[in-house]
Amino acid sequence: MRVLAAPASEDPRDDGFAFTIPGELVISPAVICDSGRDGTCGCERSWSGITSHKATTVAVVREQDITKKQYVSVVSGFYVESHGWMRKDAVEQARQLLQIADDCEPGTLISVGLTDDGYVCYEALESEDG
Repeated sequence: MRVLAAPASEDPRDDGFAFTIPGELVISPAVICDSGRDGTCGCERSWSGITSHKATTVAVVREQDITKKQYVSVVSGFYVESHGWMRKDAVEQARQLLQIADDCEPGTLISVGLTDDGYVCYEALESEDG
């Protein structure tokens, strides 16, 4: 199944970074601070690694040996336990992340950010392989 994972290399953009463990599952921003809302922090454009709890500015679509039920359980559980989300909202977010991964080819880099009106948005970039 396709999932969003930490990339094997850094974001190819000049302002990118990757402090995550390559291949770990990532989630989109669970909490965005006030500095992130005005673009001075970086949390608004960072994926969070579920294992490392560190950030990366791109996720990569990967095929992983995990069922949809397992993925939703792991990701939604992380949102609930680490960030205090309501389970219903966490499950919905996990399913949205699965849909993003499913809509892209493996190797596609995905960025995350905020729209002008404060909503989280996603954009497919180039392939991790170039």
